[in-house]
Amino acid sequence: MIKSILNGLLQMVISILNIFLTPINALFENLFPDMTNAISTFNTFVSTYIGGTLSFFFSILPPIFRSLLVIWFTFVVGYYTIYYTYLGIIKIFNIIQKIKFW
Repeated sequence: MIKSILNGLLQMVISILNIFLTPINALFENLFPDMTNAISTFNTFVSTYIGGTLSFFFSILPPIFRSLLVIWFTFVVGYYTIYYTYLGIIKIFNIIQKIKFW
């Protein structure tokens, strides 16, 4: 019984908020341009010009150095991923601790 009352109240609040926030949502949709065309153009540029250049440069390097370079970049990406994930989890935990009142 209480669950259905709370669900009804929450649905009413959501519908009221949707009514009030619809103009703001429409403003943001019309204010910022559609970026799909720009992203597609950038992707085409990278794959056409930069991809070929990097492939040529990478083929000049000796095979052992190439594998060491791949291992190094894998390590660097993994290290910074773990590092920033750890910092993010700590910050989220601290924010949750500040929100709690008990």
